[in-house]
Amino acid sequence: MESGHFWASLLGLYYLILGVILLFRKEAVLASVENFYKNPGSLLLGGIFALFLGLAIVSTHLVFVMNWQGIITLIGFLAIIKGVMMIAFPKDLEVTARRFLDSKYFTAWVIAIILLGAALFYSAYL
Repeated sequence: MESGHFWASLLGLYYLILGVILLFRKEAVLASVENFYKNPGSLLLGGIFALFLGLAIVSTHLVFVMNWQGIITLIGFLAIIKGVMMIAFPKDLEVTARRFLDSKYFTAWVIAIILLGAALFYSAYL
């Protein structure tokens, strides 16, 4: 299995599962996110994990094309940015996370996450 297919299947399943949980358990997720941002150790470890994941994606799959493989590369770069933000600017990221979770477009974003996951998972097995 080439790296693109590996990342597409892994990220596809991740976004599908995450989207379904967000859709049906919003209140529980809100409580978890609030607790997460109250703990500096959690933020540091989360930032390190996001940074590591982003670097792993980008170092194994650096493809600049306008299809599902480019989306994987974009996700890798976004994970790097998120990891750096969590480590260097945790309060700013908390504000952004709260805006996302409290948004009137929350359901639309969750459906987009589910569709992205389905598209990536489907692309992995083409």
